[in-house]
Amino acid sequence: MRIPYILLVVSSMQITASYASDVDLQFIKSVDANLYKQIQQIARCKALNKSAEQCSKDISKSNTVTSKAKTQPAAQPSPSAPSKWWQASAYAQGQPQSKWLHAADVSVSLSKLSGNIDGDQNSISLNYFSRYDAWTNSLSLAYSKDKVTQSNQLVSDRSYKLFNYGGKYDFNRTWFGQLGWIKEQDDSLSLDDKTVAYLGGGAYLTYSDNHKLHLVMALGNQNDQVSDANRTLTGLNEFDYNVAYAYQEYNWQIADNLMFNQSLSIIYGLDDLAEFADASTSVCKETLTSTATYCIVDHNKSSQYQLTLGLEYRLSKMVSLSYSFNFDHDTQPFLDDDASNSSQSLAVTARFQ
Repeated sequence: MRIPYILLVVSSMQITASYASDVDLQFIKSVDANLYKQIQQIARCKALNKSAEQCSKDISKSNTVTSKAKTQPAAQPSPSAPSKWWQASAYAQGQPQSKWLHAADVSVSLSKLSGNIDGDQNSISLNYFSRYDAWTNSLSLAYSKDKVTQSNQLVSDRSYKLFNYGGKYDFNRTWFGQLGWIKEQDDSLSLDDKTVAYLGGGAYLTYSDNHKLHLVMALGNQNDQVSDANRTLTGLNEFDYNVAYAYQEYNWQIADNLMFNQSLSIIYGLDDLAEFADASTSVCKETLTSTATYCIVDHNKSSQYQLTLGLEYRLSKMVSLSYSFNFDHDTQPFLDDDASNSSQSLAVTARFQ
């Protein structure tokens, strides 16, 4: 049975220490801890020879402070970063953290190529990510060297190298600014060295546990170096032109261990570029050198598209197995290069963070 609070009224009317000793305080404590505490407070107040009015005020003030302390919410721990935090805004779980985050992954892949080159390709790639406050860095390195068939001839020293840096600053949960520098070298192409620098911004269109979608749009400059053999044929050393750059990436967490990945990259040339053809069979507008066997027949804007579709299966916390299909298209391929190329890849990736 609950002890009636009328005892407090009695205690405020000159309750004595002897009365408190006569009551079974241990029993009261077991039944109503708050009532026990108030009786103890009254007894201490009486021992200090305070008036009943003063005791009442002191006890009321003490109970108010205690009540506030109990209702004060506990401090929340700092939210932990999502598993792929570099895909999310630094504001995704509150304010940006003034501490470094690091992550890296290493992939080894086997690819089947078709288009401008046909054959098998063995590759290794490294991706590194870091974040401090609202600034996120990403660095990608890739290298492959293999034997492939090109124009029905065996090419024994074909190699591909990639360096890709991106820097991103988040303004809030949705908007961010981004800059980047991309360099590709591919011995199989007539334009065997490409460099793109860009500056722009983007948005996190969707970010949830299962769906992530972001978009980047930027302006920049592209430089394409002509291979040594084709410099002799055309008299041209390089293309250098302004571009509009767009990149979109979507990730769908289908199941705990299975993810679908899709990305689309578009580079649209803002300047007209020379289009070359065989001088012996074409109507030439301009020939760059007297020894060139290819001449300029027109000027057009060039665009490159690259689409990637893939599935990633996580074997463990650190290791995953992935399949991807890549398709790229150039609206103005140089000389005898094919306009479209594709590849299918199987990769094993180890991630560290």
